[in-house]
Amino acid sequence: SVRNGVSWFRPAFLRLRQVLRRLLPREPAGPEEAAVSLEMGRILERVLRISYYTGQNLQLLYSCIASLAFCERAGPSVDLATAYINAGATASIFPMHGVARSYIGRASELLQAHPDPVVESQLRMVEGVYYMGIGDQEQAIERIQRGIQVAKRIGFGRREDECTAVRSAIDIHAGRHAAIDTGCAKVEESARRRGDTQMISWSMLQQVEVLVMRGSFDAARDQLAGLWAMFSLSERPEKIWILGFAAYTEYRVGDWSAAIEHADQAAKLVAEGPPVHNYYINALDRLAEHAYGAFGSIRL
Repeated sequence: SVRNGVSWFRPAFLRLRQVLRRLLPREPAGPEEAAVSLEMGRILERVLRISYYTGQNLQLLYSCIASLAFCERAGPSVDLATAYINAGATASIFPMHGVARSYIGRASELLQAHPDPVVESQLRMVEGVYYMGIGDQEQAIERIQRGIQVAKRIGFGRREDECTAVRSAIDIHAGRHAAIDTGCAKVEESARRRGDTQMISWSMLQQVEVLVMRGSFDAARDQLAGLWAMFSLSERPEKIWILGFAAYTEYRVGDWSAAIEHADQAAKLVAEGPPVHNYYINALDRLAEHAYGAFGSIRL
């Protein structure tokens, strides 16, 4: 809801940032204090990740700002660049575009003085997702291609696949089906080679999205058949994503019984906890369309 999302976040974000800056000493930190502050920033960065994936907004807000404050206290570093990236990504969720772009810009500047290809690949992925979200396709493609190149150069297979999946998502929104087929096949091959179940499911689900967009619902249902073997190994968002597409495709091919069964299973998973912000967009869109369009009585 707006109350739980946008309306409270901006003043809370700015106020908490001010409070933490006032609480921390203003004089430069000595080597020992800087080391402690840096470690605190790293710990809070892990809390931030947990908060994001569990949908805990207040905890996400605190850990983001606190991690940033401690890393700033420790001085310029790769960890501070990561904190800037996280602050930009967090601000973009709610959204606070000016704040998001400011922190993303700071991360980019800091990485010029403290280069780290792993963190740079994260920055380019966050930038790609951000610009895709606001509809700036040219910027999104330029940033995500840089992320793919950096990840490939250092042999970071997972990040290369993540960035390629974002590139495919850009093509999905633009309707470039042939490009999507190539990107998804590349990610699936890489993920299978690495034994990465999550990325395999992402690539296959993006292929399902393309088939649904084309109106090839029987082919989409066949593609989904390959995902059921991984269902028990999947995380909650991927399970909702799979079930949402299953409900939608079964409905479109005329199997109402199967459609209702899948939609009910998905609705139960949705009710288990809060959504994970933009990570849930793909998981919920087809389910919501199906539930409210075909079966208006189903409550999510």
